[in-house]
Amino acid sequence: MGKRKGINPLFGMTDAAFFGKIRADLRKRWMYSEAYKQAVSRAKIPYKEGRKQFKIQCSGCGALSDIREKIAVTTAKGKIKAVVAYQVDHIAECGSLNCFADMGSFTEKLFTGRQEVLCYNCHQTKHRTIPE
Repeated sequence: MGKRKGINPLFGMTDAAFFGKIRADLRKRWMYSEAYKQAVSRAKIPYKEGRKQFKIQCSGCGALSDIREKIAVTTAKGKIKAVVAYQVDHIAECGSLNCFADMGSFTEKLFTGRQEVLCYNCHQTKHRTIPE
């Protein structure tokens, strides 16, 4: 393992923490973007069940979920966490955001790249990650 970098005096935290916060904030803004909304709109399936008129269909396995449905998952640390049952995924990866030079390409791919809706399990299988 390499030596851990110290706190950057310009940011008041490590570079990794700083760019992690920027990445997280950009992803929050992306959820209000037109590309995100269009991906969800394409995944909507008419479904009449009581007051619910639509379900979201996974592009991978075809599973249906409610628009605001949450599921319980166990994290790597053994905690139980509630997450949205479907997730909008970029077909082409956005790449990394580890320095200011990465900002332009990451942001462009985040907001303009092709996107699809996957259920939580298909998204985890595609990326092989376990939530923290």
